[in-house]
Amino acid sequence: MLEVYGISATASQLVGEYDLNFAMRAKDQHYLLKIARTDASREDIEFQNLLLENLATRFPSQELPVPRVIPTLFGHHIADSPSASGVRSVRLLSFLEGRVLAYFSPHTPELLESLGGIVAKVDYELSGLSHTFAGRDFKWNLTQSDGMLRKIGCITDPRHRDIANHHLEYFANDLKPGLAALPEQIIHGDANDHNVVVTGVGYDARVTGLIDFGDAMLAPTVGGLAIALAYAMLNKPDPIAAAASVVSGYHRIRSINGVELEMLYPLVLTRQAVSVTNSASEKRLRPNDRIGSHFWGFEQQGVVPDIVALGKPIGNGFPLGAVVTTPRIAASFDNGMEFFATFGGHPVSCAVGMAVLDVIEAEQSQLHALQLGSYLMDGLRSLQREHEVIGDIRGLGLFNGIEFVMDRETKTPAPQQAAYVANRLRDLRILTGIDGPFHNVIKLRGPMVLRKSDVDALLTALSLILCEDAAKT
Repeated sequence: MLEVYGISATASQLVGEYDLNFAMRAKDQHYLLKIARTDASREDIEFQNLLLENLATRFPSQELPVPRVIPTLFGHHIADSPSASGVRSVRLLSFLEGRVLAYFSPHTPELLESLGGIVAKVDYELSGLSHTFAGRDFKWNLTQSDGMLRKIGCITDPRHRDIANHHLEYFANDLKPGLAALPEQIIHGDANDHNVVVTGVGYDARVTGLIDFGDAMLAPTVGGLAIALAYAMLNKPDPIAAAASVVSGYHRIRSINGVELEMLYPLVLTRQAVSVTNSASEKRLRPNDRIGSHFWGFEQQGVVPDIVALGKPIGNGFPLGAVVTTPRIAASFDNGMEFFATFGGHPVSCAVGMAVLDVIEAEQSQLHALQLGSYLMDGLRSLQREHEVIGDIRGLGLFNGIEFVMDRETKTPAPQQAAYVANRLRDLRILTGIDGPFHNVIKLRGPMVLRKSDVDALLTALSLILCEDAAKT
């Protein structure tokens, strides 16, 4: 970072579907460092940069609703980083301050209207641009949604499969032929609630930015609105009212004609069907993620290890452990020396391990960990805003940590407060652990049987304990 960009910063990793993403904290500014996978297309990255650079010229600097590309010391917008698996493309972007919509509440009508407005503003400023990469074939291309019909069998629930199949078939036979009549342009194409940045609090909160242009595409202009609606309507008590707010905000910036309005809701349902089918397909490929977003924990770090050691959880109480490695490394242990383990491998151990995997898949434990973990993190962040003693909240799925500090600026550890809170939780029959080099992090590793009511009980207990004098700095 210092050698390439001339910036000294500390890094903390963020979640990403494809790239390795790091929040970089410099002395007076925050950045986003994106390290692409080794098989990423250079044209893809250049295309994203083109869009961001164009938008940077269209908005006043202080009102720019998207990240800004930061050049290297040599003036390049993409740097190359050699790795064991190949060369990775590296970019540094400005960091949009705020919270993503997924972890913000409440979603007021005014907030949703501002979401529609931002989508309309960004897509409006992208109109007139052209690029060959915009029309590429990929699973999230709205105009190619019927391609997901090949994966419809991945949805195991017959009812859900029939619903998704109906909407994808309707798109293929009824919607797709009429798309040519709609205005078309490059759109952001992925205004899901993890790519939408919110600033402000309560009823004054507004959407102020969009991030992640990895799914930008050539599509009907109204497609950007349809994609935003597909996510904004989820988990709302009145999804139609939520949609009306988003559409209202969009329409103030860009008028929607009658044909677009007629096709809007079917396009929303199409996107939701694509999302459900893709999730089922990904689950089949990586069914047993115990941190929610990845099957193996190390996948989140973007590495391929030489040896993986699996401990007690794979037996769910049965004394079972396993080691996974390459044939070459395994052969190196065949050197005449004997190796002994109390729990040797045998058919019963294998049957137990396979049964655990079967249950994890049947009960959709990966999805459970992802959804409940997000709910837990949202609650912990709310507590962080109320209590200065909480310096940071980190975690993936049901593996989470609460950092206790004396001061958020100096980050001086607060081990006594952490120990007090952990002991008070134990008094309330909630077991946690203390971790970290300074013993100031409460470690949460909830079991897969954890339910929303259990998380609510934990958050309620924490809320009460953090108000006690001994928990304060």
